[in-house]
Amino acid sequence: MKKIPPISDENKQRDSINVFTLPIEDIEIWEVLTHKQYLPNTLLAFKNDWNNFLQYCLDKHAIPLPATVKTVHQFIDTMAKKRKLASLKRYIVTIGLVHRCHALPDPCRHTEVRLVLNKYCVEKKTTTRMRTPLGMITCNSWSTLSLSLPNPKTFVIWQFGLLCLKPC
Repeated sequence: MKKIPPISDENKQRDSINVFTLPIEDIEIWEVLTHKQYLPNTLLAFKNDWNNFLQYCLDKHAIPLPATVKTVHQFIDTMAKKRKLASLKRYIVTIGLVHRCHALPDPCRHTEVRLVLNKYCVEKKTTTRMRTPLGMITCNSWSTLSLSLPNPKTFVIWQFGLLCLKPC
């Protein structure tokens, strides 16, 4: 986590909170908030994640800044139905970042939010299919691999290359 100082001036803090309670269209606001410590693609992800959170808060008539632990918990529950684990983690990072930059209590550090994220870590990791790394294929796998390749010459090339990586 980068060390980004919170907004210390009360007037600037109030103005920034007002900006962050409305959907954000460009990343310049994020550059100012984060003191240009993140790359543009990361800022774009923050912007999109925050806008998703704002839309959720609008739909549920919840206050985004400062957000309650319950709001963040319910947001993660809702997003878990259609998003991957990495997205859920990024939402937590984004919501926490906005709160910390505005010198507000971070609801994402609360035990309840951590527990719900851990719950989805367990659920979503057990559903992902693990693949065997190329170098870990053993001699027992060669027959299966050769059946999946369209050309026997390809198999010989693959076999030679893999034997160089890891002998049976």
